[in-house]
Amino acid sequence: MRTFDFRGRANRKEFWTLAILVAVLGALAGPGLLIAAIVAMNAGVDISVPVGRAIALTVLVMAGIAALMCLSMAVRRLHDVNRSGWWVLLLCVFGYFILLYWFLQPSTPATGEQANIFT
Repeated sequence: MRTFDFRGRANRKEFWTLAILVAVLGALAGPGLLIAAIVAMNAGVDISVPVGRAIALTVLVMAGIAALMCLSMAVRRLHDVNRSGWWVLLLCVFGYFILLYWFLQPSTPATGEQANIFT
């Protein structure tokens, strides 16, 4: 499994499968944690500060791992459309639509010199 591999290529199916999986899990995690906290408070469970910090730290670690997975997949997807992985830095500024356009493009075969750059 190439979870944290920034080299190589990722086709559209691999990219969008991970993107949808992360979005669904993220959408379920927030309300799930909120419901669990409400149920625990209504049951009279004392959620002390150390427990809350442990839960927050766990959520932050899981979010960081998911972010690294998504970043590596985005870089590999850009390689698959013959773009440099550095283009992912557009996310920091304004390039959401440009990256979305590239992520939706079909794979392009690597020929000659390009085959050595993105592998």
